[in-house]
Amino acid sequence: MAPIELHANPKLVEKFHQFLNERNCRHTPERDIVLRKALEWNKHFSIDELYQALSQSGTIVSRATVYNTVELLCEAQILRRIHVDLRRVRYEQLENTNYIHLVCNECGKIKEVRDNGLTAHMNARSFTAFHSSYFTICVYGICNACARKKKKPRQ
Repeated sequence: MAPIELHANPKLVEKFHQFLNERNCRHTPERDIVLRKALEWNKHFSIDELYQALSQSGTIVSRATVYNTVELLCEAQILRRIHVDLRRVRYEQLENTNYIHLVCNECGKIKEVRDNGLTAHMNARSFTAFHSSYFTICVYGICNACARKKKKPRQ
């Protein structure tokens, strides 16, 4: 495997290592590489995109390792899943921040929006026998670009 130098948040790397230790999971160089590459992304990504980025950087890691590591990263609350539809899932770094995700049903594009009024409302809420740490809401519809494409007459 080619050495890869990726800069990742050391706290998140340590959090993942502790998670693996608590679960009695093996700590492997491949898992570290997938973790570090996933934390490099500034946008939502799919497992296929992550796998391709690793391959293009010369890293040899199986698709199954990428998939399984991403699942562990979600369990460790380092990444979170966003369901675009029944077949497509995207991932992002979990930052314990409150978002509204606007998800296009046509192209799968995801836009993040913050709503201070909604955040204030949710922070003021109390739930029986539950303490919330963050929320994310997905609103499904069609983005402007896809709506324009649909309006164009077919020739």
